[in-house]
Amino acid sequence: MDPISQRLQQAISSIHNGQVVQAEAEIQAVTREAPGRADAWGLLGLVAHQRGQHAQAIELIQRAITLDSNTAAFHSNLGIVYASTGDRVREEACYRRALQCAPNDLASLTNLGTLLCEAERWPEAVDILARATQLDPTSAQWHSLLGDALRQTNRVDEARAVYQRALILDPNLAAVHNGLGLLAHQAFDLAQAEQHYRRAVQLSPELYVAQSNLGNVLAQRGEWLAAVSCYRAALAQAPQFPEAHANLANVLGELGQLDEAVAEYRQAIRLRPQDPGPYASLAETLVELGEIAEATRVYDQLLAIAPNDGVRLRAALCLPAVTRTTDEIHRHRQRIAENLARLSRESLRIEQPLETVGAPLFFAAYHGENERPARQTLAEILRRSSPVLNYVAPHVQSARHTTGDRPRVGFISRFFQNHSIARHYTTTLRDLKQHGCEVVVIRTPGPEDDSAREIAAAADRVVTVPLELAAAQAAIAAEQLDALCYTDIGMDPFTYLLAFSRLARVQCVLPGHPVTSGINTIDYFISNDDCESLDAQAAYTERLVRLKSLPTSHVRPQLPALRKTKRDFGWDDTSHYYVCAQPLFKLHPGFDRVLHDILQADPQGRLILFRDHRERWNRLVEQRLNESLSAVRNRVTFMARVQPVDFWQLVSLADVMLDTPHFNGGTTTTQTLGIGTPLVTLPGAYLCGRVTYGCYRRMGVFDAIAENEADYVARAVRIGSDRAVRNALAEQIRLKSRVLFEENTFVAELAAFLQQALRG
Repeated sequence: MDPISQRLQQAISSIHNGQVVQAEAEIQAVTREAPGRADAWGLLGLVAHQRGQHAQAIELIQRAITLDSNTAAFHSNLGIVYASTGDRVREEACYRRALQCAPNDLASLTNLGTLLCEAERWPEAVDILARATQLDPTSAQWHSLLGDALRQTNRVDEARAVYQRALILDPNLAAVHNGLGLLAHQAFDLAQAEQHYRRAVQLSPELYVAQSNLGNVLAQRGEWLAAVSCYRAALAQAPQFPEAHANLANVLGELGQLDEAVAEYRQAIRLRPQDPGPYASLAETLVELGEIAEATRVYDQLLAIAPNDGVRLRAALCLPAVTRTTDEIHRHRQRIAENLARLSRESLRIEQPLETVGAPLFFAAYHGENERPARQTLAEILRRSSPVLNYVAPHVQSARHTTGDRPRVGFISRFFQNHSIARHYTTTLRDLKQHGCEVVVIRTPGPEDDSAREIAAAADRVVTVPLELAAAQAAIAAEQLDALCYTDIGMDPFTYLLAFSRLARVQCVLPGHPVTSGINTIDYFISNDDCESLDAQAAYTERLVRLKSLPTSHVRPQLPALRKTKRDFGWDDTSHYYVCAQPLFKLHPGFDRVLHDILQADPQGRLILFRDHRERWNRLVEQRLNESLSAVRNRVTFMARVQPVDFWQLVSLADVMLDTPHFNGGTTTTQTLGIGTPLVTLPGAYLCGRVTYGCYRRMGVFDAIAENEADYVARAVRIGSDRAVRNALAEQIRLKSRVLFEENTFVAELAAFLQQALRG
């Protein structure tokens, strides 16, 4: 080695030992003595880079390149300096020039591969990183990065193999566990995904992406509070991480913390203003808050950056959950009717209806009006504009039908867990097997709680389908069902949009959500003769099936031996307690005058309502009642929701229960009557307002059925204020409600109907 090279080598050693000033002086001396030494100028440029003097570093390294343009290290180092300045174009050009000089230069390959990954140019990154791992097959880091690039290009099996190779090289590489977690999550294997994410966080608590991904799994399971903790941990590490802000907002929305969710969505938008996702979620949350005008502005912002017919449709159908007046409801409905008429004349194209459209018009059902026109028009628009919805299962198209003595019947819902839908239909699934049907439960990933386990035990087979329309269509088609029963349509976007497919020869909907679907691939609406009016068929696009039994199967509630008293709930013994146990969005503004008149007619009356977990809804309803019930507002109490065992004891202590006329209770109605507490009802024009009426007709009890609003008030006050009247009616209800439980023949009727429909 020549003396100058020895001096430069010594300078490099000094740099490694932290003696940068001494090294720099030695290198400068070399450049004065031998100004033609390119390596000296290149080394001097690296020293300037270390000091943060990037402009000087660029000048010095470019001088080295002028002297020797074929040394890859000079170009690669210049690329590193440009990376520090944020000039990605020049950075990439330098790495590529370095590879022209030395195609197997590992530093240039890995630097370029990293740059391409950061730029999300995944196919190019795969090619570059594959070369890097061939040159250095012992590097877990480059295998990890290659796995990421392969995963992003949907080369799933290759990605998994590369990740596994990386784990062999370094079992403690957190990024690899995060990548494997993403692959498992993509395959809807939530248990495996959670395992990998937790391992990644354990190995590297500062890996905020893994924290956020773990939150996504927990959120998908409905473990909201645990998910919030994960997102907040991710944001503690990376406050500018937009995905964590948006995901945290999603979960806060589920927890009813809508104002906090709005703030998080706005933060996500501020950090990444071109990402359409948070705009859509923010608009939806604003709708839930009743801020329709502001939601419309957000939808306009979204459409400006990402034009989309699905979003246009959704924006046109905004409806608040809580309204102030009946006139406001009519204005909203008129606006929606006009928007649907306009959009039906346009040629829309909706590629991703689940992500953009969802299940609109949910809150319209609680207005107590005819839902068929709007829902039918909406369904026609969606069917024309979204090809993915028009799937037909191969076995349905076949000329041969394989239905044997035991038809294969599927039941599908997003709510086969701790939800009123599961409580409605668990015994139906269990007993249907005893009536000659093979029962296949179709559910989506969700909590594995007691209700989910009871549903699984009730069925012959359980199929969990992914929350993706095409994949779910294929999975259900593979079951070759003879009949498919939706327990509810319209409460959830996934099952609403899935119902457009033809997945079985006979498809029907049960009244878990008691309004027509509007969808022409749903053949039958299963209802009950006692609930429906004579001309009810006009409100359905489906063929209405009027069973003699109520279309549900409940177990009579059992109150504990050790009973609570009124005082346990903060009630006194002298007041008359009128309890309306329905959620706040069922409190139609038109019902306010009935509540007012009840309290006006009974000076000892007290009205009990229940708070929602969404605090904004509570405030909106309270503000409305402050005006509409101003004279008697001091006798209205909002209670927090209580556990089921306490709730049913509270119901048993109520002097009278008040049914919401425009949209009745379901589970609440049958369980209240099973306990024996009088429930006053005013039947409406449509099924959603006639459920309680149907129960009473089935029982042969008519004293709590009102003919009009004034009669509702009179009956409620007579029952609530006269103990003898109340007790006599309660005893009659207890005795005759057995037809809702022990004598209900719904399952046998349903089985007979399905077999007849399949034969026809």
